[in-house]
Amino acid sequence: MADDFRTEMKLSSPVWADGKRLTYKALKFTRGLRTVLNTRALMNAVRALSKGHRQHRTQGDAFLNGGVVIARKGGDCTYAYASQVSGDIPRTSDVIDAAHRALA
Repeated sequence: MADDFRTEMKLSSPVWADGKRLTYKALKFTRGLRTVLNTRALMNAVRALSKGHRQHRTQGDAFLNGGVVIARKGGDCTYAYASQVSGDIPRTSDVIDAAHRALA
């Protein structure tokens, strides 16, 4: 799945997947029907569709919500954002700022 994602998104950087979901559990990422079928998730879907984003073929567990984690070499986590519902994303500027801090 990670290779498919990397290809679809035309990424040159590595992408990893955790099939046993140990990372999801450690980071307390959310999962469940209520996180996918609710008003906030619907509004997030409308926002994404209005900006031209389309979901590709679902692979794996459709009820997992992701997040963003930035870690320094060696594993020191400098930023973590766990999505509470589908389509819940952090502000881009927060992620970029955190990435710059991680490089400092």
